[in-house]
Amino acid sequence: MWTIFLTGGRRMARAKSCDNPLDSPRDKNLRGDGIECARQGSWFAPVAITGSQTTYQTKVKTKLAFFRPLLAILALSSIPAAAQSSDTTWVITRPGDYVLRSNQQVDNGDAIIIRSSGVRLNLNGRRISTAARGTGRGIVVENSSNVAVFNGRMGGFNANIAITGSNNVEIEGIQVTGDGLPPSGGPAEIGLMIIDSRACVVRKNTISSVNLGIFVRGGKSAGNRIQENVVVGGATAANNLLGICYNPAPGTSPEGPRGDSIYNNHIARFGFAIAVSDRSLGNAFIDNTLASFTGAFREPQAFEGQGGTNVEGDNTATMIPAENL
Repeated sequence: MWTIFLTGGRRMARAKSCDNPLDSPRDKNLRGDGIECARQGSWFAPVAITGSQTTYQTKVKTKLAFFRPLLAILALSSIPAAAQSSDTTWVITRPGDYVLRSNQQVDNGDAIIIRSSGVRLNLNGRRISTAARGTGRGIVVENSSNVAVFNGRMGGFNANIAITGSNNVEIEGIQVTGDGLPPSGGPAEIGLMIIDSRACVVRKNTISSVNLGIFVRGGKSAGNRIQENVVVGGATAANNLLGICYNPAPGTSPEGPRGDSIYNNHIARFGFAIAVSDRSLGNAFIDNTLASFTGAFREPQAFEGQGGTNVEGDNTATMIPAENL
């Protein structure tokens, strides 16, 4: 048998040690070498082509172009549909449409990082989880634009979805189910986090059993829309801190997000449904259902009625007992 390995990063390595769970259709923008696999500080080519008894390495563009159609075919058929576990972080570095073919559990760290604009990631109803509960991140969109992630399940990470330094990102139809862990010096489980990102749309997701549901941070966050999500705390009342929180990004200025629309969300079983820092400016919290243990808004002074610039209106707020289920 011979094997062709395509270089995709810092060094060559045998692709068999790093199977690729992400499909891309047979499209010129969706090639097998658009996904890199990070393991122990190295970058690995995701697909190997096997044939006869020698090892062949190529960096020649013409040869690489010749093999890409075959790579796309192999990517569609090489990974079984059963759940897989690994210490792999998959990094998407090229634009295109990607489909997750199987449930994935990482041993630790992050699961999937998107570092390319123009990516649509269809989780295909599959689940992404971690063996190291309360650590790492599930899906990360990092310094990218025009990205959509949809149609999947995840849970167990410190931040199940994280958007950082990005703009025009859509998250839709994701079910996040946490493990109901107790907070440890801060939230152990966050449903979705946005840091210094603009024009993000988070809609029609279901988030449950986390310490903090949706966390929007940083003065460079602006113009985001959080709409029609269901955010519910877990069975242990003491573990349920906040449904939605707006505050500064860590290690930066005290400025918080501004100009967001938080509309028609259902938030229940948290100490406070919504927390907003004083320096989060001009955000509108409209037509939400807020069922909390302690109060609808933790910092009422951040709103117009008490001198702030944020707006709240037509919200339905009610108190529920802090009982364990």
